[in-house]
Amino acid sequence: MSRLVRTFLYFGLIISQLACYSVPHLIWPQEDVIAREVKPNEVRSILIAARRSEFKEMIINAIKINYQDDSVHIKIIGLDNLGLENPDHYQAIVLINTCMSWDMDRNVNSFLKKYSYQDNIIILTTSGDGSWLPKRKNRQFDAVSSASIIADVDKISQEIITKIDHLLN
Repeated sequence: MSRLVRTFLYFGLIISQLACYSVPHLIWPQEDVIAREVKPNEVRSILIAARRSEFKEMIINAIKINYQDDSVHIKIIGLDNLGLENPDHYQAIVLINTCMSWDMDRNVNSFLKKYSYQDNIIILTTSGDGSWLPKRKNRQFDAVSSASIIADVDKISQEIITKIDHLLN
């Protein structure tokens, strides 16, 4: 086999591998949550970035209710706007995404690459059976995994709130 053919096949293989990881995100795009802020006279602040689903909205609502009587600023945005945020402005960052093609949302991946040193990030990744966790790759974050089962909202919300409390105190 000639060197040109081998090179062509090699690049074709690389391109097809890269396409496999991003195609599901393009074919089945997910909607971002509606951006909103809960802003009392805050000292502490939480950023929540997520895609939209009933399960994810219930998790966000549980977090909002938990901190409604505290002096905590909560900013909720979609994952598409995550790149515009400075993680140094928040004591806790909660990223809620879906595992597709055995990987996190590309916006979460980009954010983690850019801010790999941040230790105030909590990632909730929903997956089919709820067992998929992201690889750390020398990044500083805490991770929770769950299937999108409505009956588990209280349990998962409490797990995330416990992690947030640890970061806020």
